Order: sequence, then C-alpha cells, then structure tokens
Amino acid sequence: MVRAEVRFRGHVQGVGFRFACSTLAKEYAVTGFVRNEADRSVFLVAEGERKVILDFVESICERMNDFIQEHTIVWSESTNRWSTFAIER
Repeated sequence: MVRAEVRFRGHVQGVGFRFACSTLAKEYAVTGFVRNEADRSVFLVAEGERKVILDFVESICERMNDFIQEHTIVWSESTNRWSTFAIER
C-alpha cells in the first residue's frame, strides 16, 4: 500500500473537479480526500495499491482533460488514515 499526493493545476476549480474525483474514487479501491487550495489548484491524497492509484489518476485526467494543464504526484508510504474517499472543504 502506498500514498500518492497529487496536485492538479489549470482551470480545476468551479468545474465539478472534486465531485468527479469523488465519483471516480468509488470505482477504485482507494481512500483519501480531495480539496481546493487557495492557489486555485486541487490537492488529492489517495492511498491504496500503486497500480490502482495510477489508474485512478489516469481516469481523472481523462475525464477532466479540458481543465488540467498539469499534475504532479509525490509518492510515500501509506498512513492508513482514511477508511473512505471524501471531499474536504
């Protein structure tokens, strides 16, 4: 199990981005959260199997392609902190 911290940049706020992430998370065995940041980016933390997280992020990128200019992923060990995937405010 691993943890991925993903930052999406572009026109990613105000377009249903967090809702799309939350909806897609239900299709994958991931836990964590997604939230808007003050710098107009969206920050996502996902924990699970590395391949599953990569597939999850790829699905987000495909669905929200028109709004994402770039995204970065930082990997670390899983903390097992979350039992679900949620939208944080």
